[in-house]
Amino acid sequence: MDVKDRGVPVDDIVLMQMANYGLKLYGSAIIVNGTFAAKKPDVVRSFLHAFLRGLKHTIRRPVEAVDSIAKRNDAAKPQVELERLRMAINDNIVTSEVRANGLGGVEASRLDESIYQIGLVYSFKTKPKADDIFDASFLPPADKRKMN
Repeated sequence: MDVKDRGVPVDDIVLMQMANYGLKLYGSAIIVNGTFAAKKPDVVRSFLHAFLRGLKHTIRRPVEAVDSIAKRNDAAKPQVELERLRMAINDNIVTSEVRANGLGGVEASRLDESIYQIGLVYSFKTKPKADDIFDASFLPPADKRKMN
């Protein structure tokens, strides 16, 4: 969006999405210290519930979300940010996998594949498995995470 805002013609902009080139990586993640999660699981569940509620609100009302940011950031250009947010929602957030599993859902086989792919570039002291790094028990039920 920045290059478009700076005058680069839309036809000259190429978007290269990693998924189109065989990468199975997941995007953003909320990481919780294991000790904290064990001591305060209700806090983790409450936080994730609130985060997902806010994310769903953002997805359903992107103009409101951008207006909220623009009120707090004088440098934000609402039209640019709205286009950026809509692109993120359509291309990266509300995917076919999210439609099937709900926001925050993870397919263990895909996560294992992404760990393998990361291991092609970075060395692990101990290579994790999906179950080592993802615990769905803190998430709201899938029906509450789906985008209806």
